[in-house]
Amino acid sequence: MIKISIPVERHVHKYLEMRYGTQYVASKRSLLGLQVIQALRSKYKKPLKKIPNFMEYAVEIPEHCLRTKKQAISKSNLLHLGICMGTLFDEDLCKYLDIQVSQGKKALPELKAWLTFHHINENDVKVETLYKVYQRHCKGPIKAKKNVA
Repeated sequence: MIKISIPVERHVHKYLEMRYGTQYVASKRSLLGLQVIQALRSKYKKPLKKIPNFMEYAVEIPEHCLRTKKQAISKSNLLHLGICMGTLFDEDLCKYLDIQVSQGKKALPELKAWLTFHHINENDVKVETLYKVYQRHCKGPIKAKKNVA
């Protein structure tokens, strides 16, 4: 197996550990696995140097995925995968908050509960930052999403 490390932000790293485990084995049955397998290249590249303020999420690629003799991922593709995983985090967070708000709950307490469930604290990312991400996702007032009975 080939092991790669995808640079992601600290809160995204914790989210990926909760979703896929501490060390993920790439599979064509998941979004992360499909992205990693698609990003493989046939030319070997030097490993990516550690990026400050980012953590590395380890992904193992099984040999049966390497039948076309692909063996490495370029630096730009690794960075792109990290951005994709951050976007996945944002989408899942917003989807969860949309459901909770439509049930009449308040977004901020539900956001804090979601972060607690994923073991993400203020040292990883500020709650206000993620709340702003959700506000941008709403494209309007959050109150408008509440289900009026």
